[in-house]
Amino acid sequence: MSDTCLRQSARKLSRALYVVYGSEDLLMEEINLIGQKIAECTGEDARIIFGVVAEGEREDGVRVVLVGA
Repeated sequence: MSDTCLRQSARKLSRALYVVYGSEDLLMEEINLIGQKIAECTGEDARIIFGVVAEGEREDGVRVVLVGA
């Protein structure tokens, strides 16, 4: 997901839920970076909840699903 796309879709969210789908070798640093990008694009008081799903055979990178209000 590009930063531009993220900024357009999450700019004024007060609540966000996101799930990161990746292979089992996905690093916590990568998950943290995704969380930081989402937090930068929401309000300071936004409530952010996340989850991580390890898909053992995932070969095409990382997928992030973001739902917000």
